[in-house]
Amino acid sequence: MGAPPNPVDGTKYAELLMGVPMVLEYDSSTGGFKLVIDVENTLEVTFSGVSIDVALTTEDEVTAYITGTTSLNLGGKTVLRAPINISGSASGETELIAAVGGEKIKVLEAMLIGNADVSVFFQSGFTGTALTGPMSLPSDGDGFFVGTPAQIEAHHFETIAGENLVIDHDANVLLGGWINYYTEA
Repeated sequence: MGAPPNPVDGTKYAELLMGVPMVLEYDSSTGGFKLVIDVENTLEVTFSGVSIDVALTTEDEVTAYITGTTSLNLGGKTVLRAPINISGSASGETELIAAVGGEKIKVLEAMLIGNADVSVFFQSGFTGTALTGPMSLPSDGDGFFVGTPAQIEAHHFETIAGENLVIDHDANVLLGGWINYYTEA
């Protein structure tokens, strides 16, 4: 959906994407766009820099698929996105998300892909507690995606309070993807 280079306030650009009606509306007061998805139930996503504000009048699940670090208010929790970009580092541990004092990192969604055969697992802290078992990624580019649960409180795994989220991998490979998460005491 492309907007012209000089949009006028309130101008709407509509498109049907995968059967879902979407309207992109320019707001001159913020210099940004408002993406209205599901006009009937009024799901609005406002883009401002890399931050996203979401207003819901329904309990529909929302996932922001935006490049880079983003934040989204979902169910009263601030959901953050952390990119995974491991460039041919030797096997071992790599911090994905820094520790937040006294809080647990709760993972809602993850996508990971590698360029060679590798086994990975997530853990709480360096040389810490395993949060998942080993997951094998093949060299053919197939990765994995774990979507957000229907209830945000039913996250997939969490770190120990005050510990960072670490990925451990057994080969010198390129790994890429992202994690959507929130923190909570």
